[in-house]
Amino acid sequence: MNSVQARRPASPDGLARVALLHAVRGDTLRAGQQAKQAAELIHTPTLMMLAGRDRIVTNSRCRNFLGRMGAEHKTLIEYPS
Repeated sequence: MNSVQARRPASPDGLARVALLHAVRGDTLRAGQQAKQAAELIHTPTLMMLAGRDRIVTNSRCRNFLGRMGAEHKTLIEYPS
């Protein structure tokens, strides 16, 4: 018996999943940009939690965004470390 195993080509379903993930990621990025530009139009009650040493998001920008939001009920919790 041969030790080399045949590999199946990528299935159309697998390729469709990859395409869908790229589309969702793009839509998510566009939605984030739209939210930044129209923060005053967001009226959903909001809880924002920030970590003091977060290296992924900029806390000052998050606080600014929360302040610009049109929501009546906004809560900010900041964890120092």
